[in-house]
Amino acid sequence: MEAANLACSPINYKKAIVTYFDILGFKQLVESSKKEEVSKIYQTLSWFHYGHCARWIQNNAIFKFSDSLVRVIFLNEDEDDHFMQFCGEVMLVADIIEDLFVDHGIVIRGGMAIGHVFASPILNILFGEAMNRAVELESKVAKFPRVMVDDYRNAIRINTERANLVHGFNVSRYYLKKERELYYIANLRRVEALGPRRAELQKERIAQGLIKYKAQPRIHEKYKWMADEHNHGIDEIRNKNNENEHKKLLAWKIECI
Repeated sequence: MEAANLACSPINYKKAIVTYFDILGFKQLVESSKKEEVSKIYQTLSWFHYGHCARWIQNNAIFKFSDSLVRVIFLNEDEDDHFMQFCGEVMLVADIIEDLFVDHGIVIRGGMAIGHVFASPILNILFGEAMNRAVELESKVAKFPRVMVDDYRNAIRINTERANLVHGFNVSRYYLKKERELYYIANLRRVEALGPRRAELQKERIAQGLIKYKAQPRIHEKYKWMADEHNHGIDEIRNKNNENEHKKLLAWKIECI
């Protein structure tokens, strides 16, 4: 009855942050994984339903289409600042795709856009400009395993004083890399934040992909890009540390095949 009533209701567009994810090689992953591993993957994917702040949990919607996921975070248009909510979403997405790859070897490609959408999880209906743009970023722009982010500066309200107070601009600089007029979430470069054990595991995941797909150029170039990102992250650490740290960091480098 609730679904029938919703179907007769007028369309109500709301402004939101929309992130579209494509899980690369998902079919082969599920078919080749053991039951216990699939359970772990499911637990990690479930984090797409939650945010860093409890008050945002009620303002999101999740949609699943085959091997794709869409996360919608609605913005309160009465508020004078959306920047910290945007930063929180970027951080959450970075953490999720990092965990999926480092812990399970799952590779994600996606797009994040801000705009108006109509979203009804009950009816499993989602459409609007932000959804279209997020899909376009994933399918036509991203190319490599990364989440492309549309230019957010004019799309959301930014309270500069508040953002500076809570180091919001540092968050955006640390997690995002600019590419032309767009950005991408640079999770592979966050080697220092991973710590030694997980940094080594990330290195192994990428190195294994380079070997496994050496005879498949289209896939191999994706792992080559990932290796470059990982190595750039190490170089960024080296630039901040003294010479005594360099030898240890060099052990984390990936030799591209």
